[in-house]
Parts: sequence; C-alpha cells; structure tokens
Amino acid sequence: MQPVRANFLPHPELARRRPLLQDYLAELSRAITPANFLSISGAHVSQILQDTFQHVGADEGSIWLLDNPKTHLIVAYNSGPDAETIVGFKQPLTRGIVSMVAATEQPVVENQVFKNAEHSPNLDRITHKTTYAMMVVPFYILEHLHGVVSCVQLTSITSEDGRPVLVGNEPLGFERSDLDSFRKGIGVISQLIDFRLFKQALGWV
Repeated sequence: MQPVRANFLPHPELARRRPLLQDYLAELSRAITPANFLSISGAHVSQILQDTFQHVGADEGSIWLLDNPKTHLIVAYNSGPDAETIVGFKQPLTRGIVSMVAATEQPVVENQVFKNAEHSPNLDRITHKTTYAMMVVPFYILEHLHGVVSCVQLTSITSEDGRPVLVGNEPLGFERSDLDSFRKGIGVISQLIDFRLFKQALGWV
C-alpha cells in the first residue's frame, strides 16, 4: 500500500492566536536557566543525551547554557562521574572552543584538543583530566540559541622536554560522521524541549 500524506491544516482560531502563543513560548524559554534546566528537560532528555554520547564514543558530555547577561556559558548538565563538580562551572564567552561555537553557531569536531591554544584548560584543571577529543554543537530552544552541547574523550598527559605527551593508549578520537550523528541527537533534544514548553503553554501537562 502506498503511503498517504496527511494534510493537516491549522485551526483558524488557533492560527489567529498564534502571536500570543509565540510570545508566551518565548517568555517560557527565557525562564530556562542552568539551575532549573533539568527540571524542565526531564528524565527522557537525560537518557537520550547519554545514549547520544555513548553512540558517538564520548566518555561524557555537557550542556552549556548562556547566562542572563550572555557573558558566560554555564554547565547545566554533565553525564560523567564528576558531574557534581562540573555542573555550575562558568566559562567566559571570550575563552575556549565552546565559547567560539556559541559565538559563531558553527559546530566543531577536533582531536588532540590539548595541543590547541584556543582550548581553555580551566575545566581540565578542576577535574584533573585532559581533553583529547571534543565535539561541540549549538543548542537551540524554539529556534533561538541558548548555549552549546559538548562531548569529549578524555586522556592523561605528562610533560617531556616541555612538550605534552600522552600517557597510555591514544583515544580513537572523533570523525566527521560522529559530528553528524551528534548534531542529529542534539536536534532531537531541542525538539523534545520545544514540545514540553508547548505543552506547558497549553496547560497540557
């Protein structure tokens, strides 16, 4: 049987009230903060995030949200064992690869990140780990930039003659195909949060 395309049309009364709904949805999205993000996203979003990180071979990942003055990115969620330490970490928008992605809205995939002068080592110093590979994509809510999502592969390094040297086996790193999968997974997360806000706006909870 050939599939038939459904031809759903907006209800005229709902279409007339679309500007009111859009304004209220925008108000709800502005109320999302790093502190309340998990209460809004829910357990399903956390599970999909973890599945996405695992699928691309990441050790862990984080959601970074813009603060209200839009001067910092703040970690609102982390999937790793150091989540209690990492959540709440603030990164100035003037430093680091995550901030560059927030500024340009262009995704990044990079290996041997620890050799990149643009990489901010502040979080690595706090967790006593070294970022080997990183992917970062813009994070949208209701089609507006709210931050970025990053995932990483971690390693340990030592110094020899002033040069960083890996300790143990070198991680596999990320490929361009991993970035495509990562972007798709985060796109699903954005749509789920949009839907939750839509349900909230309609009182459909």
